Amino acid sequence: MLINLTIANFLSFDTPVSFSMEAGRKTSRHENHVRDVNGVSVLRGAAIYGANASGKSNLLKAMDVFQQMVYRGDCSIVRGMQFMLGESVKPDILFDVVYSWDKVIFRYELVTDGVSVKSEKLSLVNGDNQAMLFNRVNGTSLELDKNLESAGWYRQRTVANNLLYLSKLVSDGIKEYHDQIAASEVVIAAYTGLIGMFVVGSDTFPRPGAFYEMVQRDEFKAFLMDILKKADLGVTGLSWIPLARKEAEMIFQMNPAKEFGTRVVRFNRGFYLIRNDESGVSGEEFSLEHNGVPLRAESESFGTIRLIGLAPVLYQLLHGKGVWFIDEADCHLHPMLLHFMLKGFMDREDAESQLIVTLHDTNLMTHDIWRADEIWFAEKRVDGSSDLYSLYQFQPRHDKNLEKGYLQGLYGALPSLGGEMVYGE
Repeated sequence: MLINLTIANFLSFDTPVSFSMEAGRKTSRHENHVRDVNGVSVLRGAAIYGANASGKSNLLKAMDVFQQMVYRGDCSIVRGMQFMLGESVKPDILFDVVYSWDKVIFRYELVTDGVSVKSEKLSLVNGDNQAMLFNRVNGTSLELDKNLESAGWYRQRTVANNLLYLSKLVSDGIKEYHDQIAASEVVIAAYTGLIGMFVVGSDTFPRPGAFYEMVQRDEFKAFLMDILKKADLGVTGLSWIPLARKEAEMIFQMNPAKEFGTRVVRFNRGFYLIRNDESGVSGEEFSLEHNGVPLRAESESFGTIRLIGLAPVLYQLLHGKGVWFIDEADCHLHPMLLHFMLKGFMDREDAESQLIVTLHDTNLMTHDIWRADEIWFAEKRVDGSSDLYSLYQFQPRHDKNLEKGYLQGLYGALPSLGGEMVYGE
């Protein structure tokens, strides 16, 4: 679970800005939203509001880029993503993440200019105490915890200046040889917690192969059908319908493969199962049935397609672990439907995952779904940089209409629209 994220000098964020998932001490509502993680009260969900271009998506972009760096092991992905609106461009970007995995709290600090790793530090956190596992400075100087130092294996890793040491430990086989390497389990847990954070954009769909694999599972098919029926979309079944050969060949040409075989591709709004063998190219399209009649993806609404794209995320939220960030979660979805989905997740007693969304729909800014410490705002400063702050600092009463207060400007983070107040005083 994410506990705290601090970023600096990344896209619209200039000076260090922090986003916290620690529960506020003065808020007692929705106690089921809080999980105790080694003595730290961590929230299971959060919603971020703000005007367009205020920095909401950039916060999620920071998490996405950071996770990709850890997964790939290469810092070059952030090259050119520094804050550009200052008097001069500072080179170093900061990512500072406090998170937990299997009830252990870690802190991973990374400073890079996109060319080399300036510093990289992994620590164990226990209350106010932090125990360093490793600390790497300027790409070469490496300080190790005594358990890692005694193993010898950690010191033997050679790491290029642009590569992350934590990722290098994984690529060099710490998982495969964990029973032979001291302190391997804690390092593996630290890595697993970081790559278990996922960002879903407003136009993001699951990988075709992964979606196809999930649709083959009876449990997920039942889950998807349940969502579609509750959304009252008129869907009565799921099926794969044959494609005309010319259409299958056209889709194959857009997604060519060198070898014979079967694979799933996404083209336009649909998922296609394309076969290439001695008899030629053929295929099938995933479709939704309405009263027994299968309809093509082009016939479905954007909201239906969006819901199908989010279904694997919703399934993982309810049945797995990890942190899911959804940008513009209200895109193409009716407020009542999204209210049902958000409240359904937040009210779950057994969910071990965490959900962080950006929203524009103020109907969803309600005590019914969120605690005050779960609502955050992104606001653009005069110099063009982004700031983040929580509704918790305003201590709104439980009987107050949060949406009304926000639209009246009580909490900031509104578009100025030429300086005019749109909804009155």
